[in-house]
Amino acid sequence: MVDGRMAIAEDLNRNKKGIALNLKHPKGKEMLLSLIDKSDVFLTNYLPGTLKRMGLDFETLHSRNPRLVYASATAYGRKGPESHVSALELTLEAKAGMMMTCGEPDMPPIFLVPGIADRGGAILLAYSVLAALLGRERHGIVQETWTSGLGALITLQSPAVAVTEGTPP
Repeated sequence: MVDGRMAIAEDLNRNKKGIALNLKHPKGKEMLLSLIDKSDVFLTNYLPGTLKRMGLDFETLHSRNPRLVYASATAYGRKGPESHVSALELTLEAKAGMMMTCGEPDMPPIFLVPGIADRGGAILLAYSVLAALLGRERHGIVQETWTSGLGALITLQSPAVAVTEGTPP
């Protein structure tokens, strides 16, 4: 940290403007809804069900702004036994099997690039948002799109998964 600034935060947030809203406070929620009215995309990384309890789920926001693309990124996706669980980078790398696809046989698991699940998930989410915007513009279909850190890591390592021992690539 230099002069109260962190390089990673500067990298991830360059050229961005942001505000913080307390969505549990009526004025914070009101401000968010006024932004929703004129937005193309709503992006969240809240766990599944959290925004529904706050009245900020896809159906509710879509009824308010029928052109709104609703995009969500979570650790494990929207369905399944761990969908309501948050995760750290190391956990996702381990569960995706990435730590075991690197290094040499009989080595302990290796921690890879910090933030690869977050960045990979963000790239896949950006793709899904672009596809949803294209679908909206070309076909009038407005949709909700989801990605996960675990899914991103499995996608990124698919060549390693597809190649088994003794089989040429």
